[in-house]
Amino acid sequence: MPSERLTARYARLFEVRVLHHYWLDDGDTIFDALPADSQEDRLRRYDVRTLLAIEPTKATAAQLAGLHAVWKATSLGLLVGLPAEVSVPDTSAFEFTLRVLDPDFSGYTAYGLIVPASADVFETSTLRVLRFRSDAALYTNLTGCARGTAGARQLFLTREPPARQDSDRVESIVNDGDALVQLLSDPPAAETVVLADAVGDLPAFATHADIPAIAPLAGVVGPLPPQGVRLPDGAPADTHALIRIVAVRSDDSDFSCTAGAVAKPAAPVFQVRFKNRRTLWRRYSKSSPGSLLGEEGPFPLTYAGNPSTAQKPTSRVVKLDRAGNAITNIVSEVFT
Repeated sequence: MPSERLTARYARLFEVRVLHHYWLDDGDTIFDALPADSQEDRLRRYDVRTLLAIEPTKATAAQLAGLHAVWKATSLGLLVGLPAEVSVPDTSAFEFTLRVLDPDFSGYTAYGLIVPASADVFETSTLRVLRFRSDAALYTNLTGCARGTAGARQLFLTREPPARQDSDRVESIVNDGDALVQLLSDPPAAETVVLADAVGDLPAFATHADIPAIAPLAGVVGPLPPQGVRLPDGAPADTHALIRIVAVRSDDSDFSCTAGAVAKPAAPVFQVRFKNRRTLWRRYSKSSPGSLLGEEGPFPLTYAGNPSTAQKPTSRVVKLDRAGNAITNIVSEVFT
């Protein structure tokens, strides 16, 4: 008698791609402006798992198991799938932690020289310690933005770049009169570079707008950081950022993962884009290290390509020029 075999058809619930432009751009040419075959080649060679560890929180892992869902870390980020007929409550939310693995990550990432740090407070009502991560970002489809239209629409977990403010610091990426502008130094005399004449012409990069304010919390002992995230129970202490995906976004169905409480036929593909750092390339003589030969830039740091005809600097070490407390230049030194 033949054995009975039961099969379940799996459907993708969502995919998240975490792309870093240091590895994807070609010198001054942004990844999105490269020919299609070059883009495909870059993505085949790219592996975010060497840069960042992306993992579900304990609560999300249990939630996925309860839905008979599976998740998988990929070279581009992560994907989640589940049996196509399984019902997913509209209120479902899935959280993942991002941890930095590459020790050079901060050297080539334009992130305003922001380094998340842990802050613990004691909650008197529950007699437990709550851990916060100051200056850590939250990337979520609940507040993410889009580029393009119809079938070519790209969905980002990052917010629209914020309007430029007098308080913006070096490496801030901002909307300045509808142009996408990056600060290359601190105010009051901040040097800037125009990345695009219109904000919508480029991807939505991670910015300081993705770092949420932390609301006051009663009944705790210890100061709360002004901005960052509260870490879910069991989340790694060195979490760099959180990704939160909700099943349904009421104001934009493209960002929803489900329709009628089941996975949509075409799963949404969300993106987080990290901008590569720009530095002033300061050249010295190898034979006489104190002899300054000249300066170029600021140029973008990229793994491939070279915006200059001279030797590229390493991405591992950058230095800061200061005038008092203000940063006037982010510098890469080149010895030739």
